Order: sequence, then C-alpha cells, then structure tokens
Amino acid sequence: MDQRRIRVALVMACAFSLFIISKQNQRIEKTNIVEVISDTKLKFTKDKENYDGIWKLNNSTTENFLSLTWYYKDNTENSMSLKMFHGNWKSDPYWYISTKFLVYNSTESQLQASYLYKFENGVGNYLNGALYTNILNNNSSELEGKVECDGDTIIFKAHSKNKQKEMFSKLYYAFMITVAYLIIITALAKHFQQVYENSAQAEKTSLFSLGLMEVHELGFALWQLQKSFEGHLDTGIDYILISSFWSFSAFMFIHSKLLPIVFRSQNSNISSFGIYASSRMIANYQSRVFLLCIIYIIILKLLKDFYILTMPFVHMIFVPQIIINSLYGYKDSISFRNTSSILLCKLFIALYIFGCPSNFMRYEPDYLLCANLIIICLGQILVLKYQKYKPRFLIPHKYRPMRYDYFRDSSEELSFSIGNDNTCIICMTPLNIPIVHNEPIVNVSKTMHTPCSHRFHQDCLEHWMCIKLECPTCRSRLPAFEE
Repeated sequence: MDQRRIRVALVMACAFSLFIISKQNQRIEKTNIVEVISDTKLKFTKDKENYDGIWKLNNSTTENFLSLTWYYKDNTENSMSLKMFHGNWKSDPYWYISTKFLVYNSTESQLQASYLYKFENGVGNYLNGALYTNILNNNSSELEGKVECDGDTIIFKAHSKNKQKEMFSKLYYAFMITVAYLIIITALAKHFQQVYENSAQAEKTSLFSLGLMEVHELGFALWQLQKSFEGHLDTGIDYILISSFWSFSAFMFIHSKLLPIVFRSQNSNISSFGIYASSRMIANYQSRVFLLCIIYIIILKLLKDFYILTMPFVHMIFVPQIIINSLYGYKDSISFRNTSSILLCKLFIALYIFGCPSNFMRYEPDYLLCANLIIICLGQILVLKYQKYKPRFLIPHKYRPMRYDYFRDSSEELSFSIGNDNTCIICMTPLNIPIVHNEPIVNVSKTMHTPCSHRFHQDCLEHWMCIKLECPTCRSRLPAFEE
C-alpha cells in the first residue's frame, strides 16, 4: 500500500470526524416551558430533567453518589427514578428505585408517591413505601427529599446536571481517542505495507497477536457504544459514537487487511488450490476468528467483576509475538516503532479510564490496576526491543531449541566445493572459499550453507532472508539465522 494513500485516508477520516463534531450544537440552553401542577407554576425543560447528587441512609453521615431522572408530561404521568451507588463512583454496587404517579401535595408543598419499585442485586420487587420530593426553586434545578421503604429512610439532595460540562468532558474524551487511534491505525497501516511487500515479515507475524488485537478493538468499540446510550443525558453522544467508530475501524483493518495477508503467507500451499478455493479458505478462517472474538468478549462480559484480572490479560497483545520470536529466533518480526506506538496509545486510554478521577464515566480510579497495566505494556515494549538483538534471551540456554548453523569449517567447505559450482546465484560472483578460482574474489564475506545444501555469501543471503525465508535456488523453507 502506498504511504501517500495511507496518509490521505487518515487525513480524510480525521476531517470527517471534525465535521461531525462541528455539527454538534455548541449552544446548550434550556428551552423552558411551563407545566402546571395544582395551581403551582414550575418551569421545566421539555419532558425530563437529569440530576446528580448525594444520598444518605438512616441519617448516616456517609454521602453516596446519586443519579436521578425526573420525567414529567402532565399531572398523571410524572415519574422519578433514583440510581443510588455505594460510594462516590458508578463502578460500585447500587440500588435502583423508581416511582410513578407523582402527585403534588399543596399542603406540604412537595411531590409525593407511594408506588415504588426497587431493584437490588439483580432482583426487583414492588415496595410498600413512599417518596417525598421538595423542589427548592422555580426552575426545578434543585431537589431534596426522602424515600421510606423496608424500615429504611433514604435522604437525598440533587442538582440539575451541567449539560455544558457534560458535553465538553465527552468532547475531550473523543479528541483523545481520535489522536490515539490515528497513531494506532497508522502503525497498523505501516505494518500492512511491510507484510505486503515482504512475505518474510508476514511469516514472522503472530496470528494469535492479531487475534488479541481484534478482540481488544471490537470489545472496546462495543463498550463505547454501550456507554453512549447508557446514561439518561444524551448530551455529547455524537462524540462517543465517533470514538467507537475509530476503534471499530481499527478492528476492520486488522480483520479484513492484516489477518488475510498474514494467513496466506503462513499457508503458502493454499495458492495451489486456485483463487476461488483459497479465498473461501481465508474467509472461513476470518469467520472462525470473528466467532472466537464474540465468544471471548462474552466471557469478558461475564467476568466483568474480575476486571482487575481480565484487563491486564486483554492488554497482553504482543505476548504471543514474543513467544514466537523466542521459539524461532525472529529478530525483526514487527517494527519496534509500530509495537511501541500501539501499546503506549492503549496504555494511555486505559490509564484515563481506570486512573483519572475526572473521567466522564465516573468510574472509581483503581491505581493497582493502572500499575499492573503499566508494567505489562512497558514490559512488552522492553522485551520486544531487546529481542531485536537477542530474540531467545528469555529461554535458558539448555532449554533453547536447536538452531541451525549456516557455517562450515575450511575442510568441509573444501570438500563441498570440489567439482561443484562455486558461484553465489544471488550476486553471481565467486564464493569466498579455500579453492583456486579463475575469477577474482569480489565479495569476501563468509559462505553460508543452507539445509538444502546450497551456498551463498553471508551478506547476500541475510539480505534475501529479510525478504523471503526460502532458498533462492530450490525455494525450500529456511530457518531463521542467529549470529
């Protein structure tokens, strides 16, 4: 793939994102209309209002986070829902209480309801209780009240959500994701260009690592879609959809571009079946990988309470690549710049979600998880960097696989050279061996002997093996060269 085309595609995608963002209405103002409840005029915004606040149980001094939504269409359809978290963050367990048929009590100057539904620990039931709500000002921006049920008294107080602040928090998040994924997709595109031009690079790429990247991108895209429609307040939803678009684009690039070309290079015999049959084999492989991604994401969803274990595992993207490098002695399987760009961007996103106290999801920071993610991502970067020089350094010497020795001593070279053609077919000049030549020695590098008994100059064959891991003479597969 031409680098110019890659840059043009990325610029166009970025311009499209900025265009979508620019279409978002920057002026978020309340459109006040007047609703009448028992001769008392209150100003509301259309048909619902969202609040954030605090709640306490039985006059306790412990304040917990409250998310409240008030729906109002007319006197008979007023309803309220309270989502109560244990702690200051949405990542904690919570109660969910909803009520219908709010009635204004002019004597007490408050809204009252006795029809309550409580949802807790996955089980919901109707309650014999009551809810009382006071409106503290005419524009309904402040509420306070209490809920009496099951012998408990829940005291709450809430303020209307700041829509402008909500929008900009999502805008900053979308901008961060856009920049990060421009870097990630650029790194993936560069690796695609390398494997497209160099089959040896594709043979050294781990299919398992590509599968883990697919799972990561697809799961992240679906998670962002969930977060887009999860909250009651739809301000800034376009920005989260843009973020989901970027991660889904990375998934599609891996699934439709990188995975097929790597699979084809590592299964070169499929080309002998013809174009139609080989295309079906690749499509079947892609389908199996996609099905495994869905199953894997479902498992992660079921184990969401154990995210401190699953999240580090999901970020072990290049561990299979490290294992492949160690087993086969690959030094340059994936560019260090590409791997470090991908890992650092994913680490940055994870640190925002799990470590930033002001993240827009209002998740509780988990600094132990952040430390684990930093160790895992930076550890992969350092190992891949060192494997460029010593790919098998992680394996003790006595457990390392036997490596093929491409060199012979002088007596062996002499016996092989008598009566044979002593020309390197790559550069078409005589080999540097202990035998009298009619031609002068042009290339004085050592002679390398392949397992298929063919000989080449060391610098010629090393350069050839960077392009293809097969013998230039008979096309037999060659083992990786280790100095």
